[in-house]
Amino acid sequence: MCSTCVSGEFASTDCGAFDNPAQDRECSVCAAPCDTSHGQFEEFACGGVQDRVCSACGGGCDKCTSATTCTACVAGTYWDASAAACVPCTVCDAGRYDRTCATGRNAVCTTHNASLIFVGVVVAIFVFVALVVGFMIRRRRYSRHQKQDVTFSEVAATSELSATSRV
Repeated sequence: MCSTCVSGEFASTDCGAFDNPAQDRECSVCAAPCDTSHGQFEEFACGGVQDRVCSACGGGCDKCTSATTCTACVAGTYWDASAAACVPCTVCDAGRYDRTCATGRNAVCTTHNASLIFVGVVVAIFVFVALVVGFMIRRRRYSRHQKQDVTFSEVAATSELSATSRV
């Protein structure tokens, strides 16, 4: 009668191996799980008489589901379907900016940087608001001075009338 391997084991030697009918099954612990988050995929699962086999993604691939199916390239590369590999991203010349290179998309060099444009627009809006607020404050002060001048003139005129009517 042959022994049974438990979960997490495989039969490293099967029953009756080496032409010996009395040979019992020998079980071994499966190899550690593959590092599928960084450059490996599981080519063969552990079970039966097979140990787990991990293989490298290849082609500059950081994450893959098989040797030919890349799901993420290593930093600084992108997946080029025509080359069936991860290839280096385009490096932009000085004064040009790139849209982020990622899996399936190369960098696109442009002469403007969207984040700098955004900052410029925000600064322009801030300056405009500051100018409008400053103008409104000056206008309010000017209006108050005009009202005070009218009030002083009216008081002076009224005082002169009172002085002449007494005489």
